[in-house]
Amino acid sequence: MVNSARDSNDQGKGVDEFDPVLTPYKDEVLGVYIVGLQSTLLRSAALSGLKAMTLSNNLLTDEEHRFIIHKVNDVILKDHGDYDDTRFDNSTDSIAIFNQKIHSEVMLEFLKAAGDCAPRIIAEQTLPLLFASLPDSAPRREAVADREKCWQTLTVLRKLCIQQALFESMVVRLMTKFDILCFPSGDVGSDLEPFQACAHMILKTLGQTLETKVKPKHSDVAKYIDSLVPRIFNIFVASALSTDKRKMIASDPRLLRVAGEIITLVVQSLPVLFVSRTTTSSRTDFYYFPTQETTVLCCRTIKGHSIRRFH
Repeated sequence: MVNSARDSNDQGKGVDEFDPVLTPYKDEVLGVYIVGLQSTLLRSAALSGLKAMTLSNNLLTDEEHRFIIHKVNDVILKDHGDYDDTRFDNSTDSIAIFNQKIHSEVMLEFLKAAGDCAPRIIAEQTLPLLFASLPDSAPRREAVADREKCWQTLTVLRKLCIQQALFESMVVRLMTKFDILCFPSGDVGSDLEPFQACAHMILKTLGQTLETKVKPKHSDVAKYIDSLVPRIFNIFVASALSTDKRKMIASDPRLLRVAGEIITLVVQSLPVLFVSRTTTSSRTDFYYFPTQETTVLCCRTIKGHSIRRFH
């Protein structure tokens, strides 16, 4: 019903000048969907209806968007609280798992729609919940449920944070998590695999999201040459030059490979770029040459006549 009302409204001329046909019944319909969120059996239908209302032009106010997202966040928090190892037991009801998966997919579709229509509200209300659920310390080897929960959260972030403001928030928060994992404050022991696996998941999420943004040529990708790329370089260079006798988490080849993919995606979004930086004693020229196989950064210091290439 809501989809039909939205479609009939969108087909009219000058749609922005008229109230949607659903406006007189908006409060009643919204109330039904909010109640439906509380029921496992009705949640998918409720989320689909809320998504249709969210996508309807001129139907909802900012406060109504905020109210709906708040109620959906309550459901997300409850789902996280219900998450435990029992879902891996042989006795787990397969129908319940299927229903949970359907709800998760419909939930994600709603969040993506809300992110397009009200990105600021999603950034303020929903993203902090998702970021807070990511651990600062890697889950133990035997913590299967914790690793699964971490990967599910990163998957939601990867699919949700395509919009410019949401992606910017994701980059800042995930790189902070990555930094903490690579340089833990305490002794992590000799088994670094859980930390390296968790760090790999975070970098992979960033890389996959960037790849999704690069294909349609999002204009905001290029700006991360000044923020994301230097930060990645700093972490890996600091790990390589560390005088600490223990093995560094960022020394894992898997992490280096994904970091290279991220840098390549950012640099390849740029045209051939020339930058000159002048000092009192010399001038340094930087050239970025993106190619299909690798990214080459050439640095030429005029006074010393030296050329360095970083692959």
